[in-house]
Amino acid sequence: MAQKQTSEVPPAQADFPDAKDILDHAPVGIFKTTPEGRFLYANRAFAEMLGYAAPQDLMNSVQDIAAELLADPKYGLSLSNLLAAEGIVRNFESEHIRKDGTRFWALMNIRTVYAEDGSVSHYQGFVNDDTARKNAEHAQKKCEKQYRLMFLNAPMPYQALDEQGNFLEVNQTFLDVLGYSRDELVGKNFGDFLHPDWKDHFRENFPRFKAVGEVLGVEFEMIKKDGSTILIFLNGKIQHDEHGRFLRTHCIFQDVTKQKQAENDLRVSEERFRLSMDATSDGVWDWDIQTGQVYYSPGYARILGYDSTDIPTHVNSWLDLIHSEDREEAFKRNLDCIENRIESFAVEFRMRSRDGAWKWILGRGRAASRDASGRATRMIGTHQDITERKRAEKEIRRIKTMLERAGSMALFGGWSVDVAEGRLYVSGQAAEIYRVEPGETLTLEEAIERYVPEWREAVGEAFTKCVKEGLPFDMEVEIINKRDNRIWIRKSGEAIRNESGEIIRLEGAMQDITDRVQDKEALVRNNQQLQKALDEKDKFFSIIAHDLKSPLAGFMALTKMLTEEFTTLPLKDLRQMIYELAQATETMFNLLKNLLEWSLMQRGLLTYNPVICLLADPIEHIVELFQTTAGNKNVVLQSELDQNLLVCADMQMLNTIIRNLISNAIKFSMSGGTIFISAVRDKDMAVVTVQDNGVGMDEEHLSNLFILTRKKSLRGTQGELGTGLGLLLCKDFVAKHGGRIWVESQPGKGSTFSFALPLADG
Repeated sequence: MAQKQTSEVPPAQADFPDAKDILDHAPVGIFKTTPEGRFLYANRAFAEMLGYAAPQDLMNSVQDIAAELLADPKYGLSLSNLLAAEGIVRNFESEHIRKDGTRFWALMNIRTVYAEDGSVSHYQGFVNDDTARKNAEHAQKKCEKQYRLMFLNAPMPYQALDEQGNFLEVNQTFLDVLGYSRDELVGKNFGDFLHPDWKDHFRENFPRFKAVGEVLGVEFEMIKKDGSTILIFLNGKIQHDEHGRFLRTHCIFQDVTKQKQAENDLRVSEERFRLSMDATSDGVWDWDIQTGQVYYSPGYARILGYDSTDIPTHVNSWLDLIHSEDREEAFKRNLDCIENRIESFAVEFRMRSRDGAWKWILGRGRAASRDASGRATRMIGTHQDITERKRAEKEIRRIKTMLERAGSMALFGGWSVDVAEGRLYVSGQAAEIYRVEPGETLTLEEAIERYVPEWREAVGEAFTKCVKEGLPFDMEVEIINKRDNRIWIRKSGEAIRNESGEIIRLEGAMQDITDRVQDKEALVRNNQQLQKALDEKDKFFSIIAHDLKSPLAGFMALTKMLTEEFTTLPLKDLRQMIYELAQATETMFNLLKNLLEWSLMQRGLLTYNPVICLLADPIEHIVELFQTTAGNKNVVLQSELDQNLLVCADMQMLNTIIRNLISNAIKFSMSGGTIFISAVRDKDMAVVTVQDNGVGMDEEHLSNLFILTRKKSLRGTQGELGTGLGLLLCKDFVAKHGGRIWVESQPGKGSTFSFALPLADG
């Protein structure tokens, strides 16, 4: 029998007696079982995948693979049937149960090995953890379902067409608008429901739509089920598969029938208005902004003493006749309306008549049409001669100006100073700000005393210059309000002159702007903090890229050497290279695992699920997991744990903290070193300590240990790489539990990392 087994060893294995060592340490799960479902062999990767510390633990613990490891009996039955029929199974998906009861998805490839008599000798297989892909697949299906529901329940009509323009799907709003049932549409061509005048337009443009990939603002006339027609405004995009092939269109439309009718009605109404205004004393103007041409009605010309043919039909004709002091404001009001800052305007200005006299004009205007950006393309308006009214309402205008200035902004108060009396009159919010009762007045000195000391000089100077020189002012200052609070106000004022040009009054407005000032200051602070965080993350990812590069470069170099020199390398060198490959793989895996957890933590996506547990349990488990790693470095792990410490902790986060601290201790320990792990009670806290007698750290490294942007990470005693990201995770996770973490270290004497968590039993 022994000779027969020897003769069956494959040539490659005979030439390579350490093939089993490779299988034992391969990064994928490998196993061999009896036909009855018991393990004959399992490698370390498969054992760890199932939550066991070593392959022998797995083989000793599991007596019936299908019953104990498969989450559903149907998997075992399916595998048995496939192996019986085909003798081999490829990429079989199944859900497995770990030792701790958690589940994961795996892909299995299994083949049957037959004995000489044709009976099944055993099964051999490979296993890969497929959980991440299954989760992504589930998330994608959920997302697709949500998007489908969103479109089907959208408040706008939605349709999906196939590559020939036939309906694949419509939503309820589409059916409600056109009156059809879903069965009357699905499978039919979109063009069949268009007005005959639009069918050719669709046939010509649908291929362009598919080529370009989107269509925006296309108009069609559609036929409703009752025979009536509607004009629609359609937007759409093409959906492609992962290979860029056409899948379907996604289109929404808006019924613009009433809008178009309203536009036609408006044009008719405007024409009637123009004809009626020709017979009135008011003037009418119609400005084509794109050409600069303006229509001036006969009434417009008559106001200024001209014939309708005397005024050139250009906008400059209007500007040239306006008084120089009024021209800027008049043009600004027109421009505000053009740029859609206001819907309409009314502005008063003086215009020179044919005899040289100045006439006051009330100009009104609004946009008759706008382009897609909202800018006016056509303006219409009227001119009314208000010269007599202006003369009669001079005093009323003064009061109205003050009220309009005060009331133009919310929470504004008006104020007025009689220069001769030297007293301040206030209204509205200004009375609250100045701490006076309605109708009460103040002297200028009393008013200035209301401001905080550092602003009194500036306010007094502004009042003085306005009184003496007529200089207006607009300033933001601090004042003590009626409730004795310091608040920020915006205060503006200007001089009012009599007919002789003498300054007789100061008028203005004021507003409490405390919230705006505080918001502005907060925004500046937040922007500074955000920029600092972005700068820190940029530096941090530079460190990550640098530290990933080294193990990846070594990995590439070793795999290239194996590929090119495999048959010539001595067995000793092959073993060393395989060991180094495993080390590089483990380094990159641990780095990426820490990076993923840190990224989830930073974005608030890492779920915090605390449970009450004995602290010693996870520590003992992780110490056991690291025994082999420590043994490879000839490092001894010792622990002394209080077995009665109860904490309320998230097990995943707690395992990450302990794993990183022990891993770091091993990394920086010398061969022959000892690592001591302890857990003790300290008042109402549980304190865990990981102490090594390794290389230690100086003050510079200690001060930057838990900082995101430290520039350089230390290498382990055997050149192991790291970014320090694990310690950042430890810090964040400990803080999440309401605890704290600290370190003591001296160069050459080792390091002691400790963290404290609140006890669950108080």
